Amino acid sequence: ASGGSASSGNSGDVSMHGYATQEEEAQMRYEKMRAATSFLVVQVGICPFMWDTKKRTYESHPFNFYVYPRDCRGLDRRFLSEARCISFLSNGGFDFNKLFRSGIPFLNHEQETQARSLDPHKGASFIASLRADLAAFLNSSEGCTTLPPVDGFHRMLTWRELNGVFKEVLRGERDDVDGKSCIRVSRKARQEWGSTVEEIKKAIAGRAAELDNKELNDAIGFRHVMDLLGGVKKPLVGHNMLLDLVQLEAHFSVHPPALLSDYVATVHRKYPVVVDTKHLVEAGPENLTKFFSGGSRLDAIFKTVSSAPFKMPPVFLPPAFDRYKLQALHEAGYDAHITGIVFLRLAHYLTMTAASHPLTAAQRLAPESTGLTPRIRDMNSSARPFTALLDRLFTINLANCLHLMGGTLVKSVNLQPAL
Repeated sequence: ASGGSASSGNSGDVSMHGYATQEEEAQMRYEKMRAATSFLVVQVGICPFMWDTKKRTYESHPFNFYVYPRDCRGLDRRFLSEARCISFLSNGGFDFNKLFRSGIPFLNHEQETQARSLDPHKGASFIASLRADLAAFLNSSEGCTTLPPVDGFHRMLTWRELNGVFKEVLRGERDDVDGKSCIRVSRKARQEWGSTVEEIKKAIAGRAAELDNKELNDAIGFRHVMDLLGGVKKPLVGHNMLLDLVQLEAHFSVHPPALLSDYVATVHRKYPVVVDTKHLVEAGPENLTKFFSGGSRLDAIFKTVSSAPFKMPPVFLPPAFDRYKLQALHEAGYDAHITGIVFLRLAHYLTMTAASHPLTAAQRLAPESTGLTPRIRDMNSSARPFTALLDRLFTINLANCLHLMGGTLVKSVNLQPAL
């Protein structure tokens, strides 16, 4: 589950017939969100939920990730923001020092391709010559050698090579020859890179390629998590999540396509089931929406589902994840956590109040019951609890939808591909 929000409003654009159709307004709204991807994502919340059959409760495992790109082979990104957004994050306790110092780097697939096409090394000819000289030294019987004096930039390249490619076999020390700064190189241990210069050069090239791939793999960073999330084909839940999904696609996959219809197809390929809790509250049946007259903000909905008749199912935070027992609104991990709880309780309520499957007197729930087992039995289903909830949402056309517009115009984008 992932929490987030996007602003909404009426568009001033008109079609050739005077007013934009609902589809045209949806496309225009999507284009605005697509343009907003020039702003970086700085925090991502992901919260897996698992059903514990012994405890008869869901376990919530919220994760909060600070993400910040790093320069990779000269490929850099701009940090764009708005003053009011910085103020909002700062007032909410956002740790900018943590973001800039230790934020997880990321490259999308297009940026990875671009980075791979760039020369990983400035001063490639100097590095090639240096590696040849060090290969000859490693093939000799000498215990140490002093490299010729060079300028500061080339000394930096030399230190980088010694601390990278040659780290296992050579050490460097500062030296001075005729008043000029030099680097003295000596063996750390007897190297096993080959018995000839050519074999040693081949080993050096292999080690350099290994380090280059590691650098690029580290720069891809958080995208590995998003690739995994898109590959497991699990249901994805969010709140007012279209902007979140567009941002995730842009920064951790590829730039979103121009047409909303193409984007919907892209989302569906990664996430077969997508549910927006804002859509559940605003477009659900009257027996659900009547409880949410206070609005569809995430914090307001969570407050409502924290009391009767929405207390089931129970959700447990294991000790390693219990920092979110205290409220931390607008922190992505916390928002993801409460979004998942909102979904489970809304879906549970809709399942338990299904008119086509009334409970018998014998199936009335004990106070300690999750309410799921008797309902599944009543539905003659052997499905796990989560599957039963999804089945109910599909039945009343509330699954596989994104709440798109907000305000006076609601547009539900169906993610189920046409047959």
